[in-house]
Amino acid sequence: MEFAERGEAIFIYDEKNVSSEMSEQDLSMIKSIFNGKKMYNDSPSCGFSDNVAIIVNDSQTFCFACDTCSVVY
Repeated sequence: MEFAERGEAIFIYDEKNVSSEMSEQDLSMIKSIFNGKKMYNDSPSCGFSDNVAIIVNDSQTFCFACDTCSVVY
């Protein structure tokens, strides 16, 4: 995640519609969480959506499940 220079947090769910540039502190925290984690290609059945995600450098999207799944897609 050292490549990450900027991030945007997206949360569009129910009647909430939030899109916000991440602060340096928040991006640093996300980088520390993701650093050292293995990336792999899979098709989990969790409820992932581009509407609940972090976009890094305008090019990579990390989606979070809207259930209890701990996988980031």
